[in-house]
Amino acid sequence: MQRYWWPGFEMQLLRELQRQQNNAQLCDTLLQTEGISVPAHSCVLAALSPYLSEKLSASPPPPSGQKRQLQLRTVKAQTLLKLVGLLYSGELEVKGSVEQNDVLSAVRQFGIADLVERQKDLGTNEGDETEKELCELHRKK
Repeated sequence: MQRYWWPGFEMQLLRELQRQQNNAQLCDTLLQTEGISVPAHSCVLAALSPYLSEKLSASPPPPSGQKRQLQLRTVKAQTLLKLVGLLYSGELEVKGSVEQNDVLSAVRQFGIADLVERQKDLGTNEGDETEKELCELHRKK
């Protein structure tokens, strides 16, 4: 038996999904809040968020040729954009404590449990980073 490996598969897949989402290509779901609609792939949403998986499973399929629409009234527009970016890149950046609180609240709502904070460590070589569990850090506040 011969086995083959595709080096870089994960990064290529991730880059292509990001490209499609950024161009609203092949996206079958619109996440909506505060007057904005963010296109996304339902399979990506369901794979990475138990909350969105449940919402997608509970909503009826849209008529042929139309996109499924999910209203997320409890999430601010800017927070939703950050979360979709996280789901497609595995990373997000927040500025300020208000945005951090909004994003971490939505992260918990979406069921994303393994988010880790990455910080530059000022006492070591430039580029060295330390990581902390964001959800655990937020619970202590």
